[in-house]
Amino acid sequence: AAEQMRDRFSIPALNESGVLAASVWLGPPEGFDSIEGPDRDLAPETAADLEQQAGERVFKLLCFNCHSIDGYLGVQPLVAGQSLGAVHKLLGTLARPVDAEGNTVPWNTVGLQLKTRLGRRMPPFVGTEAERHALAVYLARLGGDPTAGIESGTKDALGETLFEDNCAFCHGPDEDLPMVDLVEGTSAEELYGKIGRLPELSDEMDPFEGSDDERRALAEFLAALGGEEVAP
Repeated sequence: AAEQMRDRFSIPALNESGVLAASVWLGPPEGFDSIEGPDRDLAPETAADLEQQAGERVFKLLCFNCHSIDGYLGVQPLVAGQSLGAVHKLLGTLARPVDAEGNTVPWNTVGLQLKTRLGRRMPPFVGTEAERHALAVYLARLGGDPTAGIESGTKDALGETLFEDNCAFCHGPDEDLPMVDLVEGTSAEELYGKIGRLPELSDEMDPFEGSDDERRALAEFLAALGGEEVAP
């Protein structure tokens, strides 16, 4: 009975079933499932194109009330040059429910507060993981990467990839706080330690969630970016 009475448009419900599946006027494109994503039998390029279509529909449902493409509060300049991983991570940090101490809590918690990215007036991303990835594909392509969503089978050096996916959105060369200025003359060991305590350095930064090897690879990349020699 309680399940039947649950609001199917609540955030927990939409995170479980999807905003496209719940939409009356703008459902998922054929071949895309809000929970599973693109049909697994599709070729990679076709699947990525389908994700782009689904992502555009998610954008219209969740973002278009405030953001145009390239006009008022245009989203295209915000995602220009950003990797798929960076956009995907950003969508997960727009806003989250916290208690009075700042700890993440469920959306149905009494007295919850909303912690937003950089204190801006942003609502949380609402929808399934498949829809979040689809929106990230759409935005990354809008930002200039026509291959976003296609697994190429190759990757850049690990540290550079981690930087692009986790740091570049705020600390890219054209951002207000370019990383090269922040890490100049800092050793890989110092950076390794800082990566392990990012929320202590700034309450706007989330904890690094990678493995120890990934943390070290990122530290070595940042040290080299700042002009420090890194032992091979």
